[in-house]
Amino acid sequence: MKHITVGLTLFLLASSVLGAEAVPEQELTGVFRAQSGKTDPHLEIDGHGLIKNIALSGDTLEGLADGTRVWVSGHIVTGLYGSPKTERQQAHPTQWMIVMQATKHKVTSKPFERPRDR
Repeated sequence: MKHITVGLTLFLLASSVLGAEAVPEQELTGVFRAQSGKTDPHLEIDGHGLIKNIALSGDTLEGLADGTRVWVSGHIVTGLYGSPKTERQQAHPTQWMIVMQATKHKVTSKPFERPRDR
């Protein structure tokens, strides 16, 4: 997952350097999950929509405990993980990754809660 995060970070930096329009940050609420050694950091999104979880990255999440209810703000980006040409040699199949690069977070107490001082 780290090489995906690095690639997506480089994409965002290149976009800003090349003059791409600034994309507003998106917001999500849910329960932070990051069981050491078991799963990559992700957010169990509040509600009953089609997407239940989204991968998270970002320094702002350092020290956040597994199971903490949070509001996060950041950029949602995508990247292709793996290569269709070498899929048979990979432990994981080629897939699209959707990652929120969190720039801010606030601990909340209930679903869909948005802090006033965002």
